[in-house]
Amino acid sequence: MKSCSNHWWKSSPERRGVITLIVILIFPVIMSLFGGMVDLARLWQARTELTTALDAAVLSGVKTWSEGGNSTANRSDARDDALEAAAANTVVGQNVNSPSTAEPVTLNANEGVGVDANDNASPDGELVLGALQTSGGGTIYTFCSNSSPGGSSSFAIRARKTVTVHSIWKELLGVNVASLSSTAESAGAILAGAAEHLHVQVISSTCP
Repeated sequence: MKSCSNHWWKSSPERRGVITLIVILIFPVIMSLFGGMVDLARLWQARTELTTALDAAVLSGVKTWSEGGNSTANRSDARDDALEAAAANTVVGQNVNSPSTAEPVTLNANEGVGVDANDNASPDGELVLGALQTSGGGTIYTFCSNSSPGGSSSFAIRARKTVTVHSIWKELLGVNVASLSSTAESAGAILAGAAEHLHVQVISSTCP
């Protein structure tokens, strides 16, 4: 006696149609999950690369600033060095036409001569020159954008940047269906005669 069920599995058009329908329904879900995973990985990569660029910027800038002294010309040189150090690093995802291509990091110099003690056009700009004050027995760092280094305050620079990270779908479908953003921040100061990265607990534009 032949098995009817086995014969139906192998040759039934209805069965094949059901399988085809399932594949059609599941395929977009699988592709969406794949694209989401790639975009999240790219977002994490972008933030890591952006942090590296900002670290390089603040260290280069604060070193130049401290070595030349707090003059208008030297503050300008410090900004130039910081921008150059940032641009020497790249971040993936910035190019909308080619998201997998890494592009240089560009910072706004935020330079407005005479606006405040350190020529910052804005205390919230992408590159801010200021002074570092310590409290809590040297465990709490406050970055002051309105103060100049000197006395107990150290030379300090803070950098902050947000970049747009474009989706992989731009490359796969030719349509930019989604864009994410990644933000990083870094601060560097001169401590014990050397430029160091710092975790700044307080950022203020009204330090005494």
